[in-house]
Amino acid sequence: MIACIVCMSPNGVIGKDGVMPWHDPQELHYFKEQTMGKDILMGSVTYAHLPNPLPGRKIHVLTRHTNIIQKEAITLWSEKAAVLDRWKDSDDILMVCGGASIYEQFLPYAKRLYLSILKTNYEGDRFFPAFDEEMWELIEKRQYATFDAYQLQRKTK
Repeated sequence: MIACIVCMSPNGVIGKDGVMPWHDPQELHYFKEQTMGKDILMGSVTYAHLPNPLPGRKIHVLTRHTNIIQKEAITLWSEKAAVLDRWKDSDDILMVCGGASIYEQFLPYAKRLYLSILKTNYEGDRFFPAFDEEMWELIEKRQYATFDAYQLQRKTK
């Protein structure tokens, strides 16, 4: 199963100059809690900007570049179709965690969406793609001091 996990400001910003324009320890803890023990997929720019390795998760990077400086053991994928073949109809969970281009490519296939919305707007140059909220049903909502976390499931037809 493909799931997307994202933190964004209310105006849809997810990044600025290749990084998140905020630092929210509580939201980072939520991200860790939701992704621990799972496979996670990101693009090469997102991977390059990780400040530290992400222990307890198997990292997959979708990229056309083969000269990535690896901080830890990762799996490189060069084709979106291969990633879809592996996870689209699987019971195994792949957590897609950015950047904007990766979200845009995989959101149409996601069955679940973990959406953290900060309570403060930020300026940025990368945005989470627009999606039809009518296609999703709320499974869970958690409120935190600086953000609200929503778990949404794609409605079946």
